Amino acid sequence: MGPVPHNFQSIYKYLSNKNEIIIEATEFPQGYTGEQFKVTKERSFNSALFSKSEIEVLDKIALLFSKTSTLHLIEQSHLEEAWKKNQKNKAVISYEYAFDLVAVK
Repeated sequence: MGPVPHNFQSIYKYLSNKNEIIIEATEFPQGYTGEQFKVTKERSFNSALFSKSEIEVLDKIALLFSKTSTLHLIEQSHLEEAWKKNQKNKAVISYEYAFDLVAVK
């Protein structure tokens, strides 16, 4: 319902078909049903797959949003210019907007 990668569902469906995740319908306290994606296997994070600057970004995002509810994250994303300028026509949102995210400044 919000800004997500194009065809993001296919990624989760692929992982589900490979038995990497379980997709569950979940009733959220805010009164809506959504999907939760749960891993089926224990794995460790492979930091070698990322550059130093990418790790820094991941750390920053984890610190900023680790205690943020789904609802709050949705509300926050709808305050961003990327959403406001593309919501009406459901346009593909350019990654260029990532440099202007208010929530991560």
